[in-house]
Amino acid sequence: MPDAVHHHAVETDDIDVAREILRATYGSAELASGALAGFRYLEETHGDEHVLISRLGFAGEVQTLADVQYITIASAVSGYLWEVGDERGALADQPALFQFGHPIGARIDDCVIDVVNFDRASLAATARRLYVDDTIRLDFDSPLPASPTDARRWMAAQSFARDVAVSAAYDSPLVRASLNRGLAVAALEGFRLAGDRVQRSASFRAQRRAFTLGSRFLEDNASLPITVDDAAQHAGVSTHQLVTAFLALGSLSPAAFLQRVRLAAAHQDLTAADSTRGDTVGAIATRWGFAHAGSFARRYREHYGVSPRWTLER
Repeated sequence: MPDAVHHHAVETDDIDVAREILRATYGSAELASGALAGFRYLEETHGDEHVLISRLGFAGEVQTLADVQYITIASAVSGYLWEVGDERGALADQPALFQFGHPIGARIDDCVIDVVNFDRASLAATARRLYVDDTIRLDFDSPLPASPTDARRWMAAQSFARDVAVSAAYDSPLVRASLNRGLAVAALEGFRLAGDRVQRSASFRAQRRAFTLGSRFLEDNASLPITVDDAAQHAGVSTHQLVTAFLALGSLSPAAFLQRVRLAAAHQDLTAADSTRGDTVGAIATRWGFAHAGSFARRYREHYGVSPRWTLER
């Protein structure tokens, strides 16, 4: 079953209500304002059980103390000063990552904050696949990005995610899975995960190479009787390694990816076909490796929203 997607928005000028909203999402959270008359809180959130993409707005000057239950990455144009242990910074200068067990103190003054919250178990599972290390611990050394380049890459990923989250496309499980995985990779590569970064980078590059070579092979040879084993051989890795790379960097296994490529090719053929010339759904489906007409029709309808016969006879 696809993960349930939810969207919600809230606005209040009651600081007690705002405090409870923050606690419901972030766990332990305190909120205080010296000028309650000017206080206002707005929140808009889109997400599923793995990732929440939020925009928070604070009017007035507020102080907070929180220990987040997620892996939380935040950015703001201005007005947010944070402190975690001996480290401190401003979200206007660069994004920051906050994690459970490292309480955050913050002073907020009339600002809008973009936040991505990762479920810790889901992000840890992605890290284990990405770096091919079942023992990896999801513990970040610092709230700060690993480099200015990593900070810019995160900001680009976050901005793209925000645009998709507020669109109708976000309700698609496939779109959401791909977006969540891209954000997870950007977070894991962009911030200082504890352990041997050089070793992880080498593993990531190997995964990326296998995924790139494997996906390109499957796309270029989809009309031929190829298998996932052939793609793995072309990429210079084992079949298990190729599957691991696809699951770490994409939302589909190699077999499902090949099926999706062939489905797209069948769609192109159906669009160009003419039933008066004798073209049939069955023949086109068989041409692209779909032996069962009913199964092909079901997959086609799920992806394109219409039956393959409708496309052929339109």
